[in-house]
Amino acid sequence: MKLCLDIGNSTMAMGLVNGGRMVQRARLDHGGRLTAELVHSFLERVLGSRSVRRAALISVVPSMADEAAQAAGRLLNVQPRVITVQAMSFMKHGYRTPKKLGVDRLVNAFAAWRLYGAPAVVVDIGTAITWDAVDRSGKYLGGAIAPGPGTMAQSLHRNAALLPELAVKRQARATGRDTEECIRSGIYWGTAAMVRELASMIGREAGGRPRMLVTGGAAPLFLPELKGFRHDPDLTLKGIGLAYDEFG
Repeated sequence: MKLCLDIGNSTMAMGLVNGGRMVQRARLDHGGRLTAELVHSFLERVLGSRSVRRAALISVVPSMADEAAQAAGRLLNVQPRVITVQAMSFMKHGYRTPKKLGVDRLVNAFAAWRLYGAPAVVVDIGTAITWDAVDRSGKYLGGAIAPGPGTMAQSLHRNAALLPELAVKRQARATGRDTEECIRSGIYWGTAAMVRELASMIGREAGGRPRMLVTGGAAPLFLPELKGFRHDPDLTLKGIGLAYDEFG
């Protein structure tokens, strides 16, 4: 079996793949303080006695990648492959600043292309919202980045003295009738509209009739408003596994 880890700024997603099928998944909230000891304890508890022969990971924080690779290697007695943008030379792209491109975005685009075909647009809704496009030849085109719904809520609270920080929830109406409803409406319906409109614009620029995909920890909340999008909660983990296989 193959262990895939997706390390973000505040969470780590784990997927266990066997023969191309996701057989186990788990998530660790680390709050930006991921250590080798924390990863070791988490994997030991989640994996139990399962036999893992290969491991791969991506991280938007290089120091966390080192901690996770060290822990996984020690626990499983394997050498985890840390997948980077530079290592993914098999994925064509025209990005002008590849050193600043998040590897999770390229992995998402690669997974979309390999699993669903191209052209495609992937929207990942989490701490940030990213849109990423692949043209019909499988070339990564780039996309867009915006604050995620939770980040919007935190920013409003921190920068506007009278506005409370609220949990983001689905709103039945766009028109709020008090301050709390107005904040929730702005974040919920604003996010949904932004996701749809930017995906449509980027899709037109990608050419053809692109497949629309959505993933990310906050994606389920917005699915009622994203008709025509295919939801794949494991897209990034699948992409890590597919990228690993490209190395032979």
